[in-house]
Amino acid sequence: MEPLTPKVLHYCWFGGKPLPQKAQANVERWQELMPDYEIVRWDESNFDVDECPYARDAYKAGKWAFVSDYARFKVVYDNGGTYMDIGSELLKSIDPLVKESGFTACDYESHAVNPGLVLSAEAHSDLIGEVLESYRNLDFVDSIEFLYSHTVNHIFGEVLERYGYQWGVDALWEYDGFRVYPSEYFCPKLDFGGFKCTSRTYSTHVSTASWLPAGERFRIGFINKWAPYVGDFIARKIARILSLTLYKGDSR
Repeated sequence: MEPLTPKVLHYCWFGGKPLPQKAQANVERWQELMPDYEIVRWDESNFDVDECPYARDAYKAGKWAFVSDYARFKVVYDNGGTYMDIGSELLKSIDPLVKESGFTACDYESHAVNPGLVLSAEAHSDLIGEVLESYRNLDFVDSIEFLYSHTVNHIFGEVLERYGYQWGVDALWEYDGFRVYPSEYFCPKLDFGGFKCTSRTYSTHVSTASWLPAGERFRIGFINKWAPYVGDFIARKIARILSLTLYKGDSR
């Protein structure tokens, strides 16, 4: 029997700017490792941002990441398949996981669910439909306080909590055939020497968090650059001090 989840990889790129070279390399790597999968880019040419007030207002505010937050659930719900952010660098095919169940994963930073790492489901999944409903009942507010408290991790996590998911627990969780994999699968720790991958790691992920204040973007970029050389703990300490010093309150 064919799996219910089709062999399609979705990604989003709103805003009209050229796709960065590293992102393009990641997409090409997806195709190399999964040649029998169709790769579909979603942007202004094929996705109606006015379909949902939340996406529409996020788009008007130029918060492309928050447009993608809604769009990823919409395209997976309508079409089935697997969504990944363009910051995801595949190490091996995820086809074995796709064949088993719908799934997403935790990230190492928060130990919480992060559907930007990966989101796979059959079309018209009830669970994905609930997330869409949450977005349709939410008004987008262009303030840093709102953005911090309404990330896609928060929105999806709140839906999963209805079914027993525990926020911040980095462990395999399953409900009705849908799984949340631990961070080692799609977002392992970045430390001395690079990512701490295991035999269960399918991809690594580097976040730019473009929507954050400049100080926070600096902090994340510093950690991504220097953790392989000085370790995660020291990189975070130095990044925190520098971001507070250089950006004077424009960081959290």
